Amino acid sequence: MQKRGILLAVLVVLVMFGLIGAYVFFSYGQLRPEDGKICEGIKVGEIDIGGMTAEEAEAYEKTQEYVRAFESAMEDDFNTADAAAAVFDLVKYSNTTADAGSSKEFLQKLLD
Repeated sequence: MQKRGILLAVLVVLVMFGLIGAYVFFSYGQLRPEDGKICEGIKVGEIDIGGMTAEEAEAYEKTQEYVRAFESAMEDDFNTADAAAAVFDLVKYSNTTADAGSSKEFLQKLLD
């Protein structure tokens, strides 16, 4: 009688592990990004790079240099000439970096 109880407990534990494993497997399949893309919600510093490829993430990180140059120029007694130059540099860089193969996330972040 005691063996039957132990066998039943082991069987219940195995079924539970099987159900948990199936849940994790199918959940990961739904959350997994496309091949070569970074998972959603991943940030480097304060930069959200989710949904981009590694190359796009590096290119997007470079745009932050232009943003910092703009902010620095504006903090320097509204140095509008340098601020305008930073904006034009950012637009030029964005136009040369983005192409038809760029991901939606990368293009949206460039626009924002």
